[in-house]
Amino acid sequence: MKKWSAEARRGVDLATKQKEVEVVCFGGFCLDLGRQRLFRDSQQLHLNPKSFKTLTYLVRQRGRTVSKQELLEAIWPETHVTDESIEQAVKLIRQALGDSARNPSFIQTVHRVGYCFIAEVRDLQVNGMGAKAPGSQIAEPALETELTPGPQQESVLASTVPSRVHFSHRPLKTGLLLAGFGVIGAALFQQMSVPPATPRITAIQVLTNSPSIKFAPIVTDGPRIYFTELHDGGYRIAQVHDSGGDSAVLETKVQNPYLADISPENSLLLVRSVMGFRHEDAPLWTIPLVGGVPRRLVESPAYEGSWAPDGKKMVIASGSQLYLADSDGTEPRKLFELDGVPWWTRWSPDGRRIRFTLLDNKTNANSLWEASPDGGSLKPVLPHWSENPSECCGNWTPDGKYFVFQSSHGGSDNIWVMRERIPFLNQDHHEPVRLTFGAISYRGPVSSRDGKSIFVKGTLLRGEVSRYDAHSDAWLPFLPDVSIETMDVSNEGKWIAYTTLPENTLWMRRREGSEKIQLTYPPTRAALPQWSPDGSRIVFMARDPGRPWKLALVPRSESRWKELTTEERSEADPSWAPNGARIVFGRLPAVEPAPQDISLHWLDLETGVVATVPGSKGLFSPRWSPDGRHLCALTHDATKLKLYDLRTGAWTDLVNGKVGCPAWSRDGRVIYFLDLTEGGICRVAIAGASVQKLKSLKGLRQPPSTFGTWMGLAQDDSPLVIRDLSSQQIYALEWEAP
Repeated sequence: MKKWSAEARRGVDLATKQKEVEVVCFGGFCLDLGRQRLFRDSQQLHLNPKSFKTLTYLVRQRGRTVSKQELLEAIWPETHVTDESIEQAVKLIRQALGDSARNPSFIQTVHRVGYCFIAEVRDLQVNGMGAKAPGSQIAEPALETELTPGPQQESVLASTVPSRVHFSHRPLKTGLLLAGFGVIGAALFQQMSVPPATPRITAIQVLTNSPSIKFAPIVTDGPRIYFTELHDGGYRIAQVHDSGGDSAVLETKVQNPYLADISPENSLLLVRSVMGFRHEDAPLWTIPLVGGVPRRLVESPAYEGSWAPDGKKMVIASGSQLYLADSDGTEPRKLFELDGVPWWTRWSPDGRRIRFTLLDNKTNANSLWEASPDGGSLKPVLPHWSENPSECCGNWTPDGKYFVFQSSHGGSDNIWVMRERIPFLNQDHHEPVRLTFGAISYRGPVSSRDGKSIFVKGTLLRGEVSRYDAHSDAWLPFLPDVSIETMDVSNEGKWIAYTTLPENTLWMRRREGSEKIQLTYPPTRAALPQWSPDGSRIVFMARDPGRPWKLALVPRSESRWKELTTEERSEADPSWAPNGARIVFGRLPAVEPAPQDISLHWLDLETGVVATVPGSKGLFSPRWSPDGRHLCALTHDATKLKLYDLRTGAWTDLVNGKVGCPAWSRDGRVIYFLDLTEGGICRVAIAGASVQKLKSLKGLRQPPSTFGTWMGLAQDDSPLVIRDLSSQQIYALEWEAP
């Protein structure tokens, strides 16, 4: 009997447990799950049983990419069939729905992976009462009783009508006048009580075609769109016409410029000159779009800023503070000291409100907030909309009627829109509508100047593990059949633990691909798994919505994981002691209010006691040597790789320069690491502290991941990196916004 994977079992359970939902509708179609029939309006369409089950499965997994292997295990569990069976089933479904593979409305093909159902779905609760399934004979007694008089009702109505009625002219006029007011009142009530028509995307256009990694914010002056892209390890500003085409690099004369805003008169760009990590405060500059030279805006480093609509003021985010300053950054006045990190500041078109994203240092979660420019009315924008907030990066439409923003859940980023006011009632209307669906993640929405389009960065993430082969001096595929973000190989080389991109779920499998088991499920996110020295357990980072990253442990034999500590603070980079009794871990500098004060800690797995590693203040990303004699770690700004001798208790500097992802060789004599300055893989021998550069990473693009660039080692110490196979472009979403 064929063994099902945990992913397939979970999908089938989801599709079969919800028995109270017998009818689901999408577009002009409805699926009657109880009778296994597909209808368009009241017309029944033919689908064979396997195609119907395939459609049902995809609909139940809507918004998530379903692999072909998962479909095979779910739809053909006892039969050996090939991918052609799936392709034929999807082809028949598309024919029935009138769908197109090239321009899909319902089923999107994710190249080399599987399929994703992208249409919005509505469930109808059918229990013998209520909604009627298309083509069925289910009665609706409540409606019939209230709206259609039966024989007894007709007799009662007849007895209340007098046989003769006398009218006078004055009562007639009064009655007509009252009736007129009644009609007008009813019309006004109906217009005020019926929600406005739902905004929707009508077309999607790809504007760029370059392979570079792109970053939001996106800004526009009307005919041109500006954005940040990564090139040769640094940042630069690029532009593209709003109708699409080849992008061009904007010469800024500012080192590593990262875009923040465009001035109201479209003459200046506001950029941050990134000195270290992208998420750190840095000098702000203004760059003229036509002539002139860049100018340093403020003396103190800041994260970003934005101009008021009239161009007279600007708001600046720095650390945990928001400041109001003159348009040139002078005369700053503190508005708020916030419990978190404010970023992505935006003004309403009338200049009366400022909205921004607030990063919670404890949970690493984003939420939308607003305030008035005078320092009052500070409040969350959507306080009760999402149980675990993960919203950011919003912008108003030019008329102020709508606010578009990004919401991230289940490993996917999508664009939502919120209507600002309800006509006649003039009150806030906080019922956001989702605009985007499918496998592509959309970020950083900004409206075109005419309000007819929304510009976004769209990413279809996929990462392939590549191994550096020293003999051929080439990168060779290591696990070409799966999209991976982080991974680890067991000491004996037989087992692989990995997290997927973009879902951030944890899996384990044998090296040759058998015994593939899913260990975590959304909404939990997983990262940086590490096998225990004996290969019996995996420690990893886990994060549930609204909570910080935590250390978690899963035995290979049980497939059930648990958190290791009870503290509500981010924990990161777990690494095993050689005897498997302790784990050393660190913090996340990017979410800590004082990164220079973080420390390393070791956890005793038997007692649960956590202790601080002596002399480790300001360090993160620890790694325990296989021989148990040393620890290595990075300084909080990643400018040094340091070595700790457990026998002497002394720390020494091993490497100076931008360093990332340290990894010990199997014999514990060498540390491999990423040279973040030159963009390459290096190694250093701890005995002589001599650094050797192994391979440049130029020409090998790496995907944007949870914690930046990743590197690891295969069982024979061959370096492993993630090759970016993602498609990342700037899109224009044409939309109807009634």
